[in-house]
Amino acid sequence: MKMKSAFIMFAASFAFSLVGELHAQDTAKKSVEKPKVSPEEVEAKFVSTLTAAALSGRSCGIKDQKLGADREDSYNITSVTKQSGDNWLINAHVKYGQNNYDIPIPAQVKWAGDTAVLIFDNISIGGPGTYSARITIYNNTYSGAWSAGDHGGMVYGVITH
Repeated sequence: MKMKSAFIMFAASFAFSLVGELHAQDTAKKSVEKPKVSPEEVEAKFVSTLTAAALSGRSCGIKDQKLGADREDSYNITSVTKQSGDNWLINAHVKYGQNNYDIPIPAQVKWAGDTAVLIFDNISIGGPGTYSARITIYNNTYSGAWSAGDHGGMVYGVITH
């Protein structure tokens, strides 16, 4: 009888510890999970991030598949407007030489969770040639790559207001 009693005590103790461990794992899992954010909330944050924003960072060219030297780089975005579907219009204020230009730039925006991926395909920005780029926007930072026919490069930096 003592053996049976000891076994029952052991089994009960094991079961309680297992339940406690499963509860602890479930609690830890719930605390790590982020609350779901609606597509509308993600888009609103994107608009807020890029409206009246200064993008300041670095860029470098790529030649013969080698990175060139970093140089200071900056962009000013006045507004961002959703057109339809994945199509957006990004209104940028650009200084080129002694001149300032306000340029509407069409972009597609795709989403990787809460991260925006801006897709520019063969756009003209007022000069000769066209540009393509893929730029990610995440937590007030940006990074990406661009190409313009026979040359291209990379950009990265921070977004401030």
